[in-house]
Amino acid sequence: MINRKRWFDRKLPSDPKDLPKFVFGAAKYLEKNGVIVDGLFRVHSSKELDSKAKEEIEKSSSGNLNFSKYPVHTTASMLKLYLENLPEPLFTYEQYRVFVKASVIPEGEERINTIRAVILLLPLTNQMLLKELSKLLSVIANNYELTKMNSTNLAIIFSSNLLLTEAPQTFQESMKESQYATSLMKTLIEESGRIFEANDGEHEDVEDAEILLFSKKKKRNMSLFSKLVKGKW
Repeated sequence: MINRKRWFDRKLPSDPKDLPKFVFGAAKYLEKNGVIVDGLFRVHSSKELDSKAKEEIEKSSSGNLNFSKYPVHTTASMLKLYLENLPEPLFTYEQYRVFVKASVIPEGEERINTIRAVILLLPLTNQMLLKELSKLLSVIANNYELTKMNSTNLAIIFSSNLLLTEAPQTFQESMKESQYATSLMKTLIEESGRIFEANDGEHEDVEDAEILLFSKKKKRNMSLFSKLVKGKW
């Protein structure tokens, strides 16, 4: 009898290479084959196909999926399901406060630089997943005429499981959190190239993140980062 939770509902590994193989594979497959599909991530796959695909992934020793056996919407459903079922959101509970603060900074360079900064505080696997997800969603949004999915649609779909707090919340607080998460995800989609290209190769220890982050505008941006982390924004 197989372990039904071999790959889903599991904590993210510290090494991105230990992720189920289908995760990055699905992102690349959808980037190539999903840009002509109407309603990708909005249109549901069938429950029967979802169940079959999930079982195939769980049975695989590497967590892989033969994408050619399924409709594109099923592959999209598996990627979304994997992210939804993570025990901890991609933005992590520990960094919840700084991501919320980053999300309310007005549009512009400081917002982009700050989001780039706090992403570097995440574990490497979280960074890699966010990069691949943002890149994929950006491609889908940029092909809106075919996909009928813009950055706002996609941000709403994915944001609800990416930024969460462990603290009890009122309904009003929960609604605010949803707005923060959607705003943050929308920027990641629209500015994925600028945010993640600059972070390529910058996966050193968290203590070095501030130094690695702003090599050209160090003084100005370090001041910005310090204000954010210390809650002075």
